[in-house]
Amino acid sequence: MRKVIFIVVMLIAVLYADEIESLYNRGYAAYKAGKTQRALTLFEQILTKNKEHHLSDNANLWIGDIYLTQAIEYDSLGDSTSLIKAREAYNKALEHFKRVLTYKDDKTPKIAAAKFKIGQTYFYMGQYEKAELELVKFIALHPTSGLVNPAEEYLYELRKIREESQTQPTVSDTTSPSSGRGTSRISE
Repeated sequence: MRKVIFIVVMLIAVLYADEIESLYNRGYAAYKAGKTQRALTLFEQILTKNKEHHLSDNANLWIGDIYLTQAIEYDSLGDSTSLIKAREAYNKALEHFKRVLTYKDDKTPKIAAAKFKIGQTYFYMGQYEKAELELVKFIALHPTSGLVNPAEEYLYELRKIREESQTQPTVSDTTSPSSGRGTSRISE
């Protein structure tokens, strides 16, 4: 009897794992095809079903990336309603990137990507000091990551922003997201 119960439990576990992997594969395919709302739904289903599954860190990273992209798009519109939506999307992006850092498997390559994405998100939010801190920490902790060069590019942009603000005391506190810089219109 115990063997039968064990076999049934193992069969359910295998089927359940296959379901989550199927959700992930479909979500990733939707993401790559530009169907971000569909991808978001599928990735969120993974987290609803099992936040500890080995693909949950990936799902959180992709969800955060979708929200970051949405936030940048809303931010570029500039109207007050879009700026509110941008702030909400930035905060959701940060929430999901930070969730990746909580996974028990601290060897997952998604940890480095999430740390980079946190710095990138702060950059686009116009929270330049936080962006710099996160990007410097990222480079120090993950010097061999393929994201080091983009992190250094953001740090270069931050230095230019700092220099511009020191040489032009009457500079508006907003910059164009399309110029590759963040915006300080978004408050914490």
